[in-house]
Amino acid sequence: SEGALVQQFALGILCDLAHTSTKVREILWGNQCFDFYLSIIDPTNEKHHWRVTALKSISAWFSADCDRIQRSLVTPQALNKIVALFSDAQKAEFEIVVGELLVMMHKSSVFIKALGSSEVFVTEVKLRLHYPNANIGKSLLTMLRLIYRNHPKPRELNRRYNLYQTVAKLAENNQQIIVAEVAKHLLQDIDELE
Repeated sequence: SEGALVQQFALGILCDLAHTSTKVREILWGNQCFDFYLSIIDPTNEKHHWRVTALKSISAWFSADCDRIQRSLVTPQALNKIVALFSDAQKAEFEIVVGELLVMMHKSSVFIKALGSSEVFVTEVKLRLHYPNANIGKSLLTMLRLIYRNHPKPRELNRRYNLYQTVAKLAENNQQIIVAEVAKHLLQDIDELE
């Protein structure tokens, strides 16, 4: 219907606005648009095909206003939506989600610690470490390395998820050299703290 087309058009514009300017983001914040983006990411939302677009908007906003956005993202409700998106995403959508989350993780140790405290997130990263795309595999290992280096109890994290054994196998991977290199760096980090 025409109403649905207008709604789709408006949704695209609304998501694009987070990529513009500080003034626009202030207006968006005042009108609860950040919460709206989170509602789109929610796995129960019927507009699931907009989830990655909403995450890109959150990531752009995060890059521009890290303090405010990280405070909102590390709440249990918001974090659960991010983790659910990461866990549910497949193929091309997953690759975009990994890229956006990695950008946000590089900006905030608070965000890294929050993701690292999520058993679902850490388990999902570990399960997907053998991803066929080497660049995504490298990004997943980088996420794991950031979590490990920022975790309040890295030894416990290693033991709980059996990281050393999993990462050691990846370090021997001759097919994906960039994955093996990041795996070796993570093994060095683990060795330093064990």
